[in-house]
Amino acid sequence: MPGGNRSDIVHSTINASYIWNHCQILKLTKNMRLLNGHAESSEDTKRISKWILKVGDGKLGEGNDGYNDVEIPNELLISNFTDPVDAIVQSTYPNLLQNFQDVDFLKIEPY
Repeated sequence: MPGGNRSDIVHSTINASYIWNHCQILKLTKNMRLLNGHAESSEDTKRISKWILKVGDGKLGEGNDGYNDVEIPNELLISNFTDPVDAIVQSTYPNLLQNFQDVDFLKIEPY
């Protein structure tokens, strides 16, 4: 899309694809961070849940040419790390390497 901005390019390529009619839009409905018990209190859980819903609904930040700046609260940031990828994996999936073959560990329990 010559001369198009990022949003124009993405919309034209995805919508113009021959597979578009076979695509299904999925939404994330479970907060794995909260399911894993990382929130320290019910007040933390409520605050994090509200923030995540605002992000998902596009109610944080101001849109500009297909980009959105979303401020992440400091308490949600991983700040002490040497390897950023390892830090994200360890925070999101604690003990994954020790339990990746355990079906019960990998199973998501319903709310």
